[in-house]
Amino acid sequence: ESGGTVKLLNSTNKVALAREAALRMDSSAVPGLTICLRKDPDPAVRAACAEALGQLRDNRATPDLVLGLCQDPSPEVRRTIALVFEASGMVKDARFFEVIEKRLAEDKSPATAASLTSSILPDVFA
Repeated sequence: ESGGTVKLLNSTNKVALAREAALRMDSSAVPGLTICLRKDPDPAVRAACAEALGQLRDNRATPDLVLGLCQDPSPEVRRTIALVFEASGMVKDARFFEVIEKRLAEDKSPATAASLTSSILPDVFA
């Protein structure tokens, strides 16, 4: 080591960073938050990223939120994502979730999520 200290982000720090990005309404954080939503091993971190993405209301996040809603192994994360969609005002029919789940059960690819975004979920966060 060259005398410098490398600070690793633990789960608590990641949650705090996600919340800070949302508070600052920093849409430049969307790509990092979506990666975190898809890949972080900690469900609390993924849930915080989903919540932050919902607060940022940026359409770029919608495909990742749709995939997370249907594929995340954590009920906490899926519940948070459902609340994000509900808060957006677009979920007025319970069949919304059934349609998405059925479609992604058939094809779990990011292209399918993008297709759902453009056809079923137009301008969710416009």
